[in-house]
Amino acid sequence: MCRIANGSPVAAAATSAAANDVMRCAEAAARNGRPCLPSVKPDEIRKTVFFVRHGQALHNIREEEAKARAAAEAHELGLCEGSPGLDAFVRAARDAALSDEALLDASLSDLGKAQLAETRAKIQGMTAAEGLPEPTAVLVSPLLRTLQSASILFPGHGNMRVCEMLRERRTGLPCDEHSPLNGDAEEFAHVDFEDDMSPQSSICSDDSVEDSSSLRERTAALSEVLCRVPDDVVCVVSHKGFLRELERGPLGRQAAKEFRPGELRVFEVTLRSDGGMDADRRC
Repeated sequence: MCRIANGSPVAAAATSAAANDVMRCAEAAARNGRPCLPSVKPDEIRKTVFFVRHGQALHNIREEEAKARAAAEAHELGLCEGSPGLDAFVRAARDAALSDEALLDASLSDLGKAQLAETRAKIQGMTAAEGLPEPTAVLVSPLLRTLQSASILFPGHGNMRVCEMLRERRTGLPCDEHSPLNGDAEEFAHVDFEDDMSPQSSICSDDSVEDSSSLRERTAALSEVLCRVPDDVVCVVSHKGFLRELERGPLGRQAAKEFRPGELRVFEVTLRSDGGMDADRRC
């Protein structure tokens, strides 16, 4: 099982970062005529973080088809909607479908690519019309569907790097394991696969399967990663499970809904000196 070490953010740069944050905030308020968010404390760092879930992937299609067939079969067998028996029946069918080795590191579907193109247009509109700053750093999960998503969102971005700890929950299923060949693909020549900022304690070195609590513990390491990134505006491209546990756990938004494929959420994230995070959703 993966365990996350309890470490504080890199606080050495926090004081100057906080001062710069206050100055930028005041300047933005003057330009936009909007109130400035409360300033951070001297030992805290604030960043604007774009969180994006990858678009629909081929395994998502297979999963939904298997669940729909299983639900219909379960009803024919007399299993009641919402009953433990029906849920187990559908879950078994889902896992069987996703166990297909052909789904190893599944790619985006055509719909998934279109979803990311829409999200890209949304980001461009927000930066142009609302004065939202563009991400100068992009952190992406090493799985193919997230690499494709990030590359559609920010084609040829000069500061895009793989971050192992952003991967989906370790389920033991082929779709959630990444191919070692992704780093050699020409379409990802602009992506840095070497400078991984993931804390070593957040990376699974074995084939263990994570449960939701272990995944949530892993997501807490994002605070340390963001502290290591010098950029003030960062985009994180990850997965439904990772983003769910991050938002409901470390970001403190317990009632947050799951990200839809290709969905974007923007937060002002405060990195505290104790290693925790506070988040205010911006859009």
